[in-house]
Amino acid sequence: MSETPLMKQYREIKENHQDSILFFRLGDFYEMFFQDAVTASKELGLTLTSRNKEKGMDVPLAGIPYHSSASYITKLVNKGYKVAICEQVEDPRTVKGIVKREVVKIVTPGTVIDVDSLDATSNNYLLSVKHLDNKTGIAYLDITTGEFKVLEIEDDSDYSKTFNELYKIEPKEILVEFNFYEALKDKFDDYSKKIDSKVTLVNKLRDPENFLTDYFNIVSLESFGISEAKAAVHAAGMILDYALSMQVDGDLPLEKIEYINITNFAEINSTTRRNLELTRNQREKTSYGTLLWVLDKCKTSMGTRFLKKIINNPLLEIEEIKKRQDDLQYFMDNILIREEIKEKLGEVYDLERLAGKIVLGNENGKDLTALKKSIISSLEIMDFLRETAFFTGIDTKTLTQIRDIIEESIKEDAPFSIREGNIIKRGYNQELDEIFKIMSSGKDYLLEIEAREKERTGIKNLKIKYNKVFGYFLEVSNSNKDLVPEDYIRKQTLSNAERYITEELKEYEDKIINSKSKVEEIEYYLFKEISGKIKEKKEVLNKLSEILAYLDVIISFAVTAIENNYVRPEFVDDYVIDIEEGRHPVVEKLIGREDFVSNNVRMDREGNFIILTGPNMAGKSTYMKQIGLIQILAQI
Repeated sequence: MSETPLMKQYREIKENHQDSILFFRLGDFYEMFFQDAVTASKELGLTLTSRNKEKGMDVPLAGIPYHSSASYITKLVNKGYKVAICEQVEDPRTVKGIVKREVVKIVTPGTVIDVDSLDATSNNYLLSVKHLDNKTGIAYLDITTGEFKVLEIEDDSDYSKTFNELYKIEPKEILVEFNFYEALKDKFDDYSKKIDSKVTLVNKLRDPENFLTDYFNIVSLESFGISEAKAAVHAAGMILDYALSMQVDGDLPLEKIEYINITNFAEINSTTRRNLELTRNQREKTSYGTLLWVLDKCKTSMGTRFLKKIINNPLLEIEEIKKRQDDLQYFMDNILIREEIKEKLGEVYDLERLAGKIVLGNENGKDLTALKKSIISSLEIMDFLRETAFFTGIDTKTLTQIRDIIEESIKEDAPFSIREGNIIKRGYNQELDEIFKIMSSGKDYLLEIEAREKERTGIKNLKIKYNKVFGYFLEVSNSNKDLVPEDYIRKQTLSNAERYITEELKEYEDKIINSKSKVEEIEYYLFKEISGKIKEKKEVLNKLSEILAYLDVIISFAVTAIENNYVRPEFVDDYVIDIEEGRHPVVEKLIGREDFVSNNVRMDREGNFIILTGPNMAGKSTYMKQIGLIQILAQI
């Protein structure tokens, strides 16, 4: 049996995406065929059917409604599959024959853009590793927030520092070239199991430097301070090339590459990180009972994500530590301002990911109203802090413009779908308002035409009627045929009457019949136009989200310090740790402050070694760990 045009098209597209499950758009469904259908039906619990025989055999078939595809895609990606999304890129109503289809994006664990399926309090990192000239370059980005960072590691013959960074970053997907993967296969596989991360093999990029400068439209990578970091540049080129190949038809919310100098932060190896349980406990792998759990009083998911980065990267520069301490002290001293801002932060949505959605093009009406509310709260926060330097460099005029654009155009109760109308406010667009007027006053408008035509023609029994075959028409009895004007167009002759249409009536009919689809079409166009205006101002949104995340964390620290009676540590140049009445921050929260016995410790050049003895469950581990945790607390 010969192949149908549809299946021929499917095979041609599938040929280029052999490593992915192809979601093939057919009307309101994504269909999967052959082995993809078998795999999807098993993994997603879908019914497996079959369609017309191809070459004498049944074609396995499984499908899902396109509007509820996000959860299915997430399930497959979480199970380690790649999903290629193939859309109809032509309007089926305007095309004769087969509709053109193209893969518009490919979803992998590190390139998920459906933020509703992600943990709001964690970044979804894609990471690449490149070994070059005895240095290891690491690049990582979060496609949902626009964060793009690189670093370089030296003197790492056993790659322990490299994997320490991986354990710190916890990417969902790691890109690595085949040879490097083969050389460190056991390490990568072990890491992948422990952190539930996917390793993806990629090819070498020929000229990463030119690739990056072209993408960011800059003359030199010196703009980002990475021109000499060759391994990091290769890793950055590798990761950007991959991310762009996954997001085939969309932009990425990436504005810059940030170079991280790891020598500015305390190095905590993976064993220490695990034993101190900084951000995840060893049992359930959740944050309960960790340092993060104690410190996280953040009101926004941006704040919690930033807090995790702070915990994983204790500062080494004393002036930076003191600056953070001074900021914290401000909110401890200014109680009323602190409480007002806490309340306002509770009204701020995830600005980082909202801005990311707008750039990626998967925003909806609710996202824009959430953005407007966030800006309103942010402007109020700025007003509370107008005497401080927290918001230095923020362009409030641009923020006000974004707020006003959304306020003028988007309904408060805008739906999730942007294809079904009911998003744009009345009064924003004249053409849209005219269509709504026709839709809401259709009967009155027809009566108006009828009365006008009766008066113009003198035909007193003229009637406007409707049927499914002819639509709207004017019916005139045979006795009044002689009074019919020349501009009437005959549509049907009956035994006792004639039926006519006029240009005005036809125009009205076109408008009323097509009004719903026309409204949806215009509203979608206007919505995307509005989003485009906001997209042009994304830089100020990114800057604002950074400041708000920092404020959220600092206020969270202030609240925690007050609740737990923490003391501001002093830093000295001497080789000494001197802690009076130290407490384990987690254990005292678990058992209660009154039941925790505080401990002193002093370690210096003369006495830098302690022999700690005691029976099981006497508190030896607690004593040791609290020294490490107090030191980390001091440096964050």
